[in-house]
Amino acid sequence: MIYGYGCVSSPKILRNDIEAIYSTKAYKAIKKTFLRLGLPVENIYIDLITGTYRKRKYLEYILRTSRPGDCIVVENISALGFNPAELQKNYKSLHSHALALYVASEYLSSRETIYSTALSDMTLSLDCAPGSYNAEALIEKRCKMMLSEKAKTNRGPAYMDRPAGFKKVYWLYENYFLAEKDTYHNRTIDMGKKLFYRLAKEYETIDPDYENDLIEQDKLYGISLKPKRHGAVPADFDKFLEKISAGTSLKDACNDMGYDYIPPIDIERYVLKHEGGRKAMAEANKLRLTDLAKELTKDVLF
Repeated sequence: MIYGYGCVSSPKILRNDIEAIYSTKAYKAIKKTFLRLGLPVENIYIDLITGTYRKRKYLEYILRTSRPGDCIVVENISALGFNPAELQKNYKSLHSHALALYVASEYLSSRETIYSTALSDMTLSLDCAPGSYNAEALIEKRCKMMLSEKAKTNRGPAYMDRPAGFKKVYWLYENYFLAEKDTYHNRTIDMGKKLFYRLAKEYETIDPDYENDLIEQDKLYGISLKPKRHGAVPADFDKFLEKISAGTSLKDACNDMGYDYIPPIDIERYVLKHEGGRKAMAEANKLRLTDLAKELTKDVLF
């Protein structure tokens, strides 16, 4: 069995809007490849990722129903992940299921294979077959290469009115490295408070990159220990926390309360804001006076 696979990141497409999914660049590209290779387009699957739904249900379906030796055709390696960690996870899953991976762009350009584990006839290369000599080392080597891979998200122009430097300023703000008065008018962005708040809400609720960016900020600057700066504590937050404590899944608890999805790190930060109030935020504001803050904002402040 030969599957075609792609993935689209978009906050605007509904998961049941098949026509819209078939109109995406990801689908059109893999369909063109399937027609060129003489393969049935009925075997193409496209996952849709949004800010609140990140499950790759079709990739999971392929892994669940395929047999060792089957092949997955993708247009480029980015179809398997929008960041290195996701790429590595899904790449290893294909390997552990003994599935061949045919990266069409690698064969189309006739360059040396980088990530493909399939031969030109779409059979699994013996060098990459689980249990083969040195196969695990080869897969690990390729996974390390993914750390520098710049994945394509196949995302439409959902954030055209967001300045290029917005995310940089947003994280300086959320980390309390910028004073409020310097957040909206600086060398990087120049906007009103209302526009900044709107873009911040959009970033937090519908941008599929947000949670991974949040995790990165926690690794770099321990943002989970700082009260959430933008946004009010959600209504009935105590009730929400009770649901979580009682074992309700995060997704279900958010749905029950009518919240947008809140990443675990931001739940911790809302708790700090909820319990500590203005005093906790005032204490965090002192971080803008640290040497780290001064170093990080030296190219931003006037």
